[in-house]
Amino acid sequence: MRLPPTEALDLPQSTVSRHLGVLRHAGLVETRRDGKWMHYRLSEGISHHLADLLAGQVDDPDQKRDESRLQQIL
Repeated sequence: MRLPPTEALDLPQSTVSRHLGVLRHAGLVETRRDGKWMHYRLSEGISHHLADLLAGQVDDPDQKRDESRLQQIL
């Protein structure tokens, strides 16, 4: 089951959209539109370390908190 980022991160939709827009503008994520939905994925050209960070492979307390919250929701 996929949760919307707003529920997983406990943030309003406007905040998540704004942050995803910044990531897209910076070239870190690519988008694909499917009807009214916008799907995001990591850009292929980003460095391995940044990809690891965004994929949760780096020890980050904020990311751990978000992952814990997501596990509680699931």
